[in-house]
Amino acid sequence: MTTPALTYEILAAAAEEESFSKSENIKLGIRASMKKGNLKLNYSQFLGYTKDIHGNLVIVPEEAKTVRLIFDLYLKGNGTR
Repeated sequence: MTTPALTYEILAAAAEEESFSKSENIKLGIRASMKKGNLKLNYSQFLGYTKDIHGNLVIVPEEAKTVRLIFDLYLKGNGTR
């Protein structure tokens, strides 16, 4: 008969191994997709870009001004603070 603590440790170890295995499989899938030329970007979080009806990234001119300002400020020595 096993103790509750030992049972918990065994279940936790199994869950950790499953999580690691899933992570590795996802990484392999992403790499294989990239080798085929498919790149997945979360463009909804990209400042300055969106996708057109064909799925191509296109520049959003209004947002591009902000992106250029951020880069210019960085080059002048400004940081995130």
